[in-house]
Amino acid sequence: MADECTGAQIFRDSMIHYHGTPITPNSELFLLAGRNFCVSFASPQNLDFCLRFGQAIMFDNGAFTLWTNGKPYSVDKYYRWLAPILSAPHWAIVPDVIEAGAKENDKLLKTWPYSKYTSGVVWHMDESLERLMSLVQDWPHVCFGSTSQFGRPTSDAARQRIHDAFEAIDKVCACGQVWIHGLRMMALSGGEYPFASVDSADIAINHHRDYQHVISMANRWDVLNADETRDALSAENKQMELTEAD
Repeated sequence: MADECTGAQIFRDSMIHYHGTPITPNSELFLLAGRNFCVSFASPQNLDFCLRFGQAIMFDNGAFTLWTNGKPYSVDKYYRWLAPILSAPHWAIVPDVIEAGAKENDKLLKTWPYSKYTSGVVWHMDESLERLMSLVQDWPHVCFGSTSQFGRPTSDAARQRIHDAFEAIDKVCACGQVWIHGLRMMALSGGEYPFASVDSADIAINHHRDYQHVISMANRWDVLNADETRDALSAENKQMELTEAD
């Protein structure tokens, strides 16, 4: 096992939270200047703001949005869209086809025209762990992606699959050597899984509800970083369980 490190021991000191866009109105978006953003090819309305005022951007290929809406996907248009904007510290997700199988997605990897170091490849959770172990040895960013079988990341089935995935990664990579990103998995941040980064459209979707403040929402997510935060949350949850038991 690489560096004698078990899946339970692979912890990072920090976790980056990419906040999904578009966020409206602009008055709310401007309050988030300096944050990390996820800008989707399918919904790039906030691109100019994020490039000018964001800290770092993860460019989403839009496959999930288009797949859920039953719309066609153009790889060539995505590549042309990225050409003038893809450079470090920003990175982009390589095109993928959800539930198309490993062979179809491996074909797309061969068409990718940009550097691997500003790229992230998707491992869909219904694909084999063997494919995942191969990807983490070839790509510096690997993203866990949902499927129909593992649609909700907080479900028991998804959690078990993510646990198995990190154990598989540990067999071929030393601790922290690969950047694992959880697509739409911000709800798992601050927990037991050692993601380097996660994203979510929570602010974009929910800040209108109950008059939630976008800064408070962003702060709530962005502090879920370090090991001690996880330990504190675990202790808090145990205390709550004891209180409820009383």
